[in-house]
Amino acid sequence: MPALRDSDLDDVLSSIASWRPFDPGGACGLFVGAIGFEERASACFIDWCAARKGRGGKAFLVEYPMNQADNAAQESRLLLAADAAGIRVIRRNYTRLALFGQAQAFFAEEARDASILLDLSGMASFVFYPLISAICDSAPGATLDVCYAEAARYFPGRSEWVEFTDKFKALDLVDRARLFEQYCFQSKGVESVFESPHFPGRNDTQPTSLVVVPNFSVERVHRMLSFAADNYSVNREECEWIIGMPPDRGKNGWRCEALWELFQQPPQKHDACTLDFKEILVALQRIWRDLYVSRSLVIATVGSKAQHLGTFLFLKMHPDVGLVLSEPKQFTASTYSKGVGRKWRVSFGPVGALLKVLRDWHQIIFSW
Repeated sequence: MPALRDSDLDDVLSSIASWRPFDPGGACGLFVGAIGFEERASACFIDWCAARKGRGGKAFLVEYPMNQADNAAQESRLLLAADAAGIRVIRRNYTRLALFGQAQAFFAEEARDASILLDLSGMASFVFYPLISAICDSAPGATLDVCYAEAARYFPGRSEWVEFTDKFKALDLVDRARLFEQYCFQSKGVESVFESPHFPGRNDTQPTSLVVVPNFSVERVHRMLSFAADNYSVNREECEWIIGMPPDRGKNGWRCEALWELFQQPPQKHDACTLDFKEILVALQRIWRDLYVSRSLVIATVGSKAQHLGTFLFLKMHPDVGLVLSEPKQFTASTYSKGVGRKWRVSFGPVGALLKVLRDWHQIIFSW
């Protein structure tokens, strides 16, 4: 007898691989990454170069306009590793309006049927989304692997947070704002807040709900909230918040609670692991199911790098959902992260097949 079955998110999750311990291998001949200041920013690239030695390869690396002096140390390590392995490096300076077009032209020419290794380790949100969008648009015949190196230590640490909160409790709103500027967790200042041109969402007559994925960059989050209020008439009291939960809950689980407290304990709170990219995909899908009939949805994110990967997969499933990003004036390099922790890799296979799985997530399947 023939049968009809409604595909759902479980089919997507089962079709997509999960993180496994990083093996640099040698199959991927094109490396895509960013030259960041964190020690982990060069870790996967150095391993990949060693695995490619004698076989050559190409690397497409994005350089940031901010923290240039801080980035120089990792840039030297990247270029030394590339030179030793005979890797051809293509460098592009980041500008918001140009990056996608530059990457799209490169991938259309160089990566139509390539094996690509995309490294999240040094990649900010405003670089990640245009790069992976360019890969999907220009190289559907390529295969895609994603790698990621955790940091050994993240800031703020427990002692810095306790010191901050002890001061915070005794201050009024004006002095609290000054205290945030003094501590400038993770970044300082905001260069711009903008709607991603790759995910404009559905701007119709329905009211808009905002999903906020915060980090400790308080100013960036508040500026994104203001942007959403001004552009989508979002009510801050009705926002949905996805708070990152570190994978090592016993050691760093306090960070999830700290973030929730930092933004005045919003009632619509959801947790999602900062490493398992599928968790935020599930959290976003649940929010979408609750709201899509009556409201448009926009995501404002400064979450973890792995959470950006899960958010991208969700956005490809839901072109009706919009995305808001922000650029800081400067990252706080000295107290952002330290060292290199565990390294991971996930293989997504052919880009075109991945996009089909995401695009067809809610199809009626007819089978005999």
